[in-house]
Amino acid sequence: MRDAEIKDNNNIIEAHHITKTFPGVKALSDVSFDLRQGEIHCIVGENGAGKSTFIKILTGSLRPDSGELIVHGKSYKYLTPYLSQTLGIQVIYQENIIVPQMTVAENVFVGREKASRFGLIRYQETIEATQKIINSLKIHLDPQAPVEKLSPSEQQFVKIVKSLAYEPRVLIMDEPTAMFNINDVQVVLNLVKDISQRGISVIYISHRLEEISEIADRITVFKDGQVVVTHENPDKNFDLNLLTREMVGRSVETFYKKDKNTIGEVVLEVKNLQLHRHSPAVHFNLRKGEILGIAGLVGSGRTELVRALFGIDRKAGGEVLLYGKQVNVRSPQDSIRAGIGLITEDRHKTGLALNLSVIKNTTIAGLDQYPGGIL
Repeated sequence: MRDAEIKDNNNIIEAHHITKTFPGVKALSDVSFDLRQGEIHCIVGENGAGKSTFIKILTGSLRPDSGELIVHGKSYKYLTPYLSQTLGIQVIYQENIIVPQMTVAENVFVGREKASRFGLIRYQETIEATQKIINSLKIHLDPQAPVEKLSPSEQQFVKIVKSLAYEPRVLIMDEPTAMFNINDVQVVLNLVKDISQRGISVIYISHRLEEISEIADRITVFKDGQVVVTHENPDKNFDLNLLTREMVGRSVETFYKKDKNTIGEVVLEVKNLQLHRHSPAVHFNLRKGEILGIAGLVGSGRTELVRALFGIDRKAGGEVLLYGKQVNVRSPQDSIRAGIGLITEDRHKTGLALNLSVIKNTTIAGLDQYPGGIL
């Protein structure tokens, strides 16, 4: 069902009655969807609602069991990755699709290198072309910087620049703001608006409903592999409670309610902490039962502060007290033994051992509790 019927057929993409099953799971059931020229069409839904499966069908990573895709007026039973890219469809996945050891410019044009007829890379031309895209987006990136030296949010900008280098007609963005703080999120949202104003159609997926309400021209809700509803959003102020009920079948207040608790004594105290010899001293304390937020722009030192507290990086000075007693944290092992845990900014690179099982990942920090190393 829809809030309004499409009055003119300016659709770039149409999907009709798409079905996709995996063993024991019906991932998509009779899904129909369309994307108009130059619009921002947001897709929302809980984990497992079918959003990612649908996107993979549009990009050719998966083939539907049945249904029809119409792209630029031509009908297809399925797309391949090459065909999807040829049709001007680009996707920015949540996961990294960039090479850490290469520079920003090299990543942007990897596989499509600007080369002479003798096969020699025209590196200066590559840098200039990358800088031109960066300037058009009004963001700050050094084309010659190695990607491995960039923060996760800066790497996300690299993926956006890389996608725009293909001059896409359709840009799919999967959780593009997951790595950003609130200030940098607004930069990304402004980028998305600017991209759509260039005539590029955007499919935008996010769990952050406030973002959806702000930028979406239309919003489609997925639930249990089906499309529940597609809403128009002309006023950019959609009812988030309504979206939540359509996504999960109940009001947000029933499962996102913070219990009141008493704030107790100081548990963690940081005094005169310096990340570098000439950096300003940092002071703060954390009380029992308290949530303490640390905010700042990219490059302000938020991540570096947490890494130093956890013992990943060395600090230049200062002291850390736990329950009033000084602790000498020189490594993550020291922090773990003291009862301090860390969920890292980059989950894939520093938070998980991707080649190990779930059981091994969840128990690896406590292996020293078993003498002799035998479980």
